[in-house]
Amino acid sequence: MERPTESAGAGGRESALAVDVVLVGAECPDDRALGGSLGAAAGAAALGRALAAGLLDSGPEHCRISTALPDGDANALHTAVREGAGRPGRLLVVYLAGQLVEDPRRRRPVLAVAGSRREDAGRLGLPVSWVASAMEHGRHPEALLLVDVAVGRADWPRLGAVPVDLTGDQEAGAGVSAGAGVSVGTGAGAGAGRAVRSGQAGGRAAEAVSLQVWGRIVRYGGHGGVSRLRRVAGPEGASLHAGGFARDLAVLLNSGLPGGEPVLDPAALDGALGSAGSPSEGVRDLPAPPRSRLLLRNRAALRGRLSLDALPPALRAELTAGQGPVNQREAPRRPDRRQGRREHS
Repeated sequence: MERPTESAGAGGRESALAVDVVLVGAECPDDRALGGSLGAAAGAAALGRALAAGLLDSGPEHCRISTALPDGDANALHTAVREGAGRPGRLLVVYLAGQLVEDPRRRRPVLAVAGSRREDAGRLGLPVSWVASAMEHGRHPEALLLVDVAVGRADWPRLGAVPVDLTGDQEAGAGVSAGAGVSVGTGAGAGAGRAVRSGQAGGRAAEAVSLQVWGRIVRYGGHGGVSRLRRVAGPEGASLHAGGFARDLAVLLNSGLPGGEPVLDPAALDGALGSAGSPSEGVRDLPAPPRSRLLLRNRAALRGRLSLDALPPALRAELTAGQGPVNQREAPRRPDRRQGRREHS
């Protein structure tokens, strides 16, 4: 796992205002049935770059990004989420990409991990309820789970075609709540998030943590040889692999939202990211929360308005070299044509 980059001079106040981003893109290249996971690592990389550049208060002291290795096992991926959740900050964002399968015994969604096959993926994978529990018990008042997963045809009727409790833990038909007892579904209004109680060490009172979900679930067909698994778009035009939601979001953040506000949140971006698909077509969009602490720059709104003072010092010095201070620079004087006419006369 790559460790997050943190500013050496960041104090307690800066840490409390930071946004922690944990990127989990699990890939299973060895089994064709789990080929929908291919693209998860690329999606994680694209999203990490876009968030680092697009956060309203970006910088190493405000944006701490850690990336789990795509070939990590369930314990390694879970550790990455727990470490990110354990750092103090104002917002925790966990990106979860790969292929979901169902644990047949507990009847819960599980993220398939490298080294697993279709027959044992539900037993060896990372339960999504573990991710939710770590986020709920973290040190951030708000947590956002970005879901960017594929689901095989066999699991689609239970994990994609109908609203499903992604973070629940069910066994023998009895609902067992994830983590602190509140789980988040994928039906209408699921993106609004739920307030859960996160216990704190040292006898301190529990604090409310808002867990929100946003993203997309797509159906993976699973046909063709291994060479064809790396295709991103299927014959129907819909993305059949994990990572498509992150790539779409990264493109939108890099180009900006024309006509939008200078500062964007997930709700403002949700309409532009809509896949226009439906569960019957193999796409289920998970709506964005109506309010979020994830605030991003709208490059389209700021285009052409960049102040010279906002440029890096080295670039600003190069542009103004030999011209004196910017605020004292005089505009070039236009020649007085009348004076020239008087001299000729």
